[in-house]
Amino acid sequence: PPPCTRCELSLLSFQKQELTEARSGAFFTALAANKSLMTLELSGQVIGPDGARDLSVAIEKHPCLTALGLNANAIQDVGALDLASALARMGPRSPLRSLDLRGNKLAEPAARALADVLKAGVPLQQLLLYNNGICHRGAVALASALEQPGSTLTNLDLQANNIGDVGASALAHAVLHNSALLTLGLRGCQIADLGASALATALGSNSTLTSIDLYANSVGDKGVSELCSHLKMNEKSALSSLELDGNSFRTAGCDSLAGLLRTSTSLTTLALSSRSVGNEGLAALAEALAHDGALTTLVLRGDAPRDEGVVAIGRSLRTNATLTELDLDYTLISEAGAHALADALRASLSLRTLVLCDRGLSAFSVAALADTFKHNRSVTRLDLLEARAGGPATDQLSLAHAVSNSGTPRGKEWSRVSVE
Repeated sequence: PPPCTRCELSLLSFQKQELTEARSGAFFTALAANKSLMTLELSGQVIGPDGARDLSVAIEKHPCLTALGLNANAIQDVGALDLASALARMGPRSPLRSLDLRGNKLAEPAARALADVLKAGVPLQQLLLYNNGICHRGAVALASALEQPGSTLTNLDLQANNIGDVGASALAHAVLHNSALLTLGLRGCQIADLGASALATALGSNSTLTSIDLYANSVGDKGVSELCSHLKMNEKSALSSLELDGNSFRTAGCDSLAGLLRTSTSLTTLALSSRSVGNEGLAALAEALAHDGALTTLVLRGDAPRDEGVVAIGRSLRTNATLTELDLDYTLISEAGAHALADALRASLSLRTLVLCDRGLSAFSVAALADTFKHNRSVTRLDLLEARAGGPATDQLSLAHAVSNSGTPRGKEWSRVSVE
């Protein structure tokens, strides 16, 4: 963006709902005269379509605004069209790099208008469209913009929009031709195996995308298998983060993921659901983890007891020298599982953070976990969420005593521990 001659104010953020649709006109008139503001955060202000219209006038006159946050402002398609028209008229002259339009009840017309903004050469790098009403046709329009030569967008967030397999396939085709996009958020987008297969094909040749979030979709064993197969064949893959928790794949999918972990040199973060993968799936992952790889963070969320799988994961930690964080949030763990993890932590060569959701563990088990701080130099954080003793008051007091008197050396911590 062009340099500002005066920089009295570079960031303005409203913390409370103070800028309503009726009161926004005067503010945006003043904004048009400002020559220094670079970041404007208006999340939750509910400026509405009329406020968005006034804002669009101010944006065309502002030389420095690089980030605009309009999360939950109820601007709807009408307001988005006004903003998009103003940006498109500015084209490459626009200083805007980040646009947050989450939760604004946007649909296909807004998505098409935003696609036109990108095609007009506006050098946006981040476009956040989480929790709107964008359908597959809107995703197709945005995908066509991503295919344009010179695309600058690095982060596209379409979470909680019902784009389905058709929308995912269009985006996959764009990824095949796009070398700028780094992060693609498709959480809760009603994507099944067909869409996952299209994305897999794209990931088989893309060398720039670093993160894809497919949490809370309907991807089954077939979709996961194809994702893993194409990633294994792509020696130039840059994908470092893959979120697949909340999908419908089972053991076969985990077997494919285990095979990917054995060969991938780029994947450092993997998020799954322990509820769906089961003990057999966890065992397959544990076997892969027993050998050093690129993975540094493993997230296994769920609410089903997986003692055998947790024990297997614990054993793998004794030989793995690369995993630094294990997140078992919401995974129910018994006494046997807790003690297996405690034994593994004492021998772990690399783990620094362990996250557990303690539901019903006794103070004795928690004390065993706390004791690992004395024996393992690498573990620096043990995070027990929703800690409960689940027994009489004396057990709860023992739990509190174990936490506060674990003898942890300086530089180590308990985090977010509560006793109810």
